[in-house]
Amino acid sequence: MKYVALRVLEILRSRSGYVSGSEIAKELGLSRSTINKIVNELRRVGYVIETHPRLGYRLLDVDDLSLAPQYPPIVEGRRISIHYLERCGSTQDVADSLAREGAPEGTIVVAEELTNARGRLSRKWFAPRGGLWLTVVLRPRFVEYLHALSLAVGVAISKALESLLGVETRLKWPNDVLLNGRKLGGVLIEARAEADRVDYVLVGIGINVNNDLPPEVERVATTLSKELGRRVPRVPLLRAVIRSLFDEYDRILRGRVSDVVRDWKERSATIGRRVRVRLVDGSVIEGSAVDVDSVGRLVVESQGVRHVVDAGDVEHVG
Repeated sequence: MKYVALRVLEILRSRSGYVSGSEIAKELGLSRSTINKIVNELRRVGYVIETHPRLGYRLLDVDDLSLAPQYPPIVEGRRISIHYLERCGSTQDVADSLAREGAPEGTIVVAEELTNARGRLSRKWFAPRGGLWLTVVLRPRFVEYLHALSLAVGVAISKALESLLGVETRLKWPNDVLLNGRKLGGVLIEARAEADRVDYVLVGIGINVNNDLPPEVERVATTLSKELGRRVPRVPLLRAVIRSLFDEYDRILRGRVSDVVRDWKERSATIGRRVRVRLVDGSVIEGSAVDVDSVGRLVVESQGVRHVVDAGDVEHVG
């Protein structure tokens, strides 16, 4: 984020109430119209900023996810509909029911707590209060988008965390988000498709934010609050993630898959590492992760042979 936007943000954070645009402009030596443009850009990134015609601007660090439907993200060309649940088994299952009933692209289910969350390969996902657990309904036209979409969601989360919080993350193939070498979040993509036609796609996203972690995963996982030393308001984070997700998704729809793959590679924690890959049929490949191809598949070199991996469980072993 540009320096002047950070300064505006600092001023808003330092006040408990409204701050007039003229006061901010005077302090920074800028015009009121420039301050208004900066505030609108901060809103676009994800920050919740209220405007009063006489009093000015007020920053809301909203952590109550039940308020998320009141503050939908700014996504050009789409109407975003947020469904909040205090508790459910899985946001994937709720979103699946909505999608089957015809819910449009841009429908989002977010829950405070999940009792039967699942990750990739049917793994159980620990999803208590304090985290960010959501599913987004997408309706892409073609099956060929699905591989790239997996990478795009990881890139979107990474970019959202960087733009909103200044946090630099790395990505483990296919879609784990790492912070300081530990797992911060993950993505689960499930599609309902026939032949070459996609009915809908469910993009499940889980990010450890202010939640506690069970002792058995603390060695390999982390949370934003632990890494930043403070609680992180989740409504702005939700807005930032959704906005960034649709930015990356639109790049795929416009045929710019190579740009998504390039951005993923720049954030990769996997390429260049020795890996052990367990394929869906149970077989194992161990070797060097040398690349990700043009559609997002992992390329592993083992004993002089290059293997292209469509799907599997990757472990970094060196």
